Amino acid sequence: MRQPPRPRSTASPEGTGRSAGERAERGRAPGVGDGAPQPPTRTEEKKGGTQRRRVEVARVRHPVRMEGPVGAADAAEILGSHEEGVSEGLPARLEERRRARRHLRAVRAAVLVAMLGTVAVVVWAVFASPLLRLSGDAVEVQGATGALSADEVRAAVEPFEGTPLVLLDTDEVARAVSALPLARDVTVARDWPDGVRVGVTVRTAAMAVSADGGVQLVDDQGVVVGEQAERPDGLPLAVLPDDGQAQARTQAAGQIGTVWAALPEDLRAQVGTISSDGAQVMLSLAGGQTVRWGTEEDSDLKARVLAVLLARRPATTYDVSVPTRPVTS
Repeated sequence: MRQPPRPRSTASPEGTGRSAGERAERGRAPGVGDGAPQPPTRTEEKKGGTQRRRVEVARVRHPVRMEGPVGAADAAEILGSHEEGVSEGLPARLEERRRARRHLRAVRAAVLVAMLGTVAVVVWAVFASPLLRLSGDAVEVQGATGALSADEVRAAVEPFEGTPLVLLDTDEVARAVSALPLARDVTVARDWPDGVRVGVTVRTAAMAVSADGGVQLVDDQGVVVGEQAERPDGLPLAVLPDDGQAQARTQAAGQIGTVWAALPEDLRAQVGTISSDGAQVMLSLAGGQTVRWGTEEDSDLKARVLAVLLARRPATTYDVSVPTRPVTS
């Protein structure tokens, strides 16, 4: 049996309006219309027969929680378009970058100026400042004794006064001091900020050489270091090549000094003179004997052999140039 059709339910306009109202109420943000901050509103106006929409956007000071989704058009009206944000923020960012670049250039320029200033000050201090120039009052002399005084050494250094210490040629200063007859060895070292230390080894007499009216005192390089009337005790009376034979004289003086140092005291007392031509050494004893010494090599052994021969084998000539095979005649 067929059921009769169910009658359709009809909603009154009021009910329909109420449902739409409820939906609008749910989509409306809380607080709207009751004194709370209002979301953007729209007003419409007609001008010249053409409908134009004007959007007024109220600045929201407090976050608004929307219960329903917001359309793209409404979001653009509320937040503003992307193009507007870019157009407003880009110039500010560009200006900020320009300021940063200008600041960086200024910092780099300041650092460069400071570095150049520092270099200029250092160069001036080293090469032009009087504080770093050689001062005569700052010349320290070490080792100058006896016949060579410290004042003579300072006088030799005087031409170099006022030279910047960094440019001072210490070898040249040493050569100037070495020109002093009694300066055997010279060392020169800078003594910052304005001085030098000059170390001097003074020549000392190692032998005496006969001269008119007395003797010349000569060192072991053949350089005359003084004169006096008589031969000092402890020094041999030497015969050297002439001054014109500088190399032979230097070698001969060195040989005589080595041989004299090897002789014991009792043999030294018997030696009248020691002569050398720069190659061979000869001894003339006080008793008239002659000793052919040869070179200065093995001088200690030669001295012991000669002492034995003088004590055990009288002769007029003793040849100890080869000490292991001495010869007498």
